[in-house]
Amino acid sequence: MTTAGHESRQYPAAMVNITNKCNLCCKHCFVFQGSNPTSTQNELSTEQLLERLSFLQKKHSIQTMLWMGGEPLLRPDVLEHRDQIIF
Repeated sequence: MTTAGHESRQYPAAMVNITNKCNLCCKHCFVFQGSNPTSTQNELSTEQLLERLSFLQKKHSIQTMLWMGGEPLLRPDVLEHRDQIIF
């Protein structure tokens, strides 16, 4: 599969999984099913995550981001710096 021509695509919205951490265990939730990783071992640092999101927002003209998880409120480190990504 080639990515040629995809570099400048614009996306109006993005859904971003900012963590796999969750303090619930809802039966309908995909986070705890099968081989879905619930470990936070490979999560990006706050700085890495914000840099990547900012880069992608600018590159693809993203106007809206829905931050998901796990439970996004368990990443206050990211939420506190959300204004660094300018919309």
